[in-house]
Amino acid sequence: MTDDETDDFVDALLQSDLMDQTADYVQRGRRFETVLTPKLNEQWVAAFRDFIQAETTACETGEETSGCDTRDVDDTASELRLRGLDPPFDGIEEKDAGALQKLLQTVGPDASESVDQKIEQFIADRKKPKN
Repeated sequence: MTDDETDDFVDALLQSDLMDQTADYVQRGRRFETVLTPKLNEQWVAAFRDFIQAETTACETGEETSGCDTRDVDDTASELRLRGLDPPFDGIEEKDAGALQKLLQTVGPDASESVDQKIEQFIADRKKPKN
């Protein structure tokens, strides 16, 4: 498989995962449907920070996370996608990006599949051009 084919495959895999997340969110009732976009953006940033904190704590203590932090990031992002919007990556501060990098280094190759997916999704979304 060439590098371009690999990139295409990874992109398709990520898009499929995002569609599955969005479908799950819609099936559960779109809990953020009535939230105004500026507030939804704030909630996504807060959920992202909570996710990083929860995963960092889980790595340090060896305990599992509740999954609520992951669901909040997924659900707010799903609602934004349904509105045709990207998550507000510009709301992620340098310290948040640093915490993500530290988490990535901490978990290394033994990271859970869920953490891997979220980190890969975040990195891929950060590389997308902004409108």
